[in-house]
Amino acid sequence: MNRIVERLGQVLAAQPEPALSASRVGARQPATGGDLPALVVSVQVDDVRGVGLGRAGRFNGVLTVEAWSITAAELAGVVGRALAKLRAPSEVLRRNGFLRLTPAGLAAAVPFRWEPASGAATVVYRQALEFRFAAEFEEDAEVTEGRIDRIDVTMSGPAGERLAVPSTPAGPELGDVR
Repeated sequence: MNRIVERLGQVLAAQPEPALSASRVGARQPATGGDLPALVVSVQVDDVRGVGLGRAGRFNGVLTVEAWSITAAELAGVVGRALAKLRAPSEVLRRNGFLRLTPAGLAAAVPFRWEPASGAATVVYRQALEFRFAAEFEEDAEVTEGRIDRIDVTMSGPAGERLAVPSTPAGPELGDVR
């Protein structure tokens, strides 16, 4: 699932007009005021399927993107840029493995008292965006099911078995020359 978060970060940080830099998008909440503004991504995977030769996985689920900021105005700008990136049909989305990204929810922007890991408590603003997604990733994908297309076997000697091909009612047997 980290791959989904990383790829979404690449989409949000892509030029032109990135929502935020890739270093400010991730799966962990801000720890200090210096981490703000930030986009915190949560992933809920509802379905995983193997695709092709087992080197790819297709994921379906819900992405929650929480925007965090020190001011309401800054939050509105970050949310606006993130929505523009994620709602527009984009080659950047497809190139990063997203087949579908559909808006599913937008929470109200709320101020709350935040106590960072270091520093004094302060009021920050947070707003959540939800998207239903379908994504497909190759190479080392987390696949839980799929067809086995090949099994390599190393033998230390002759198999000692013969292969017999049964005849078919529609024609001559294999090896029958006329």
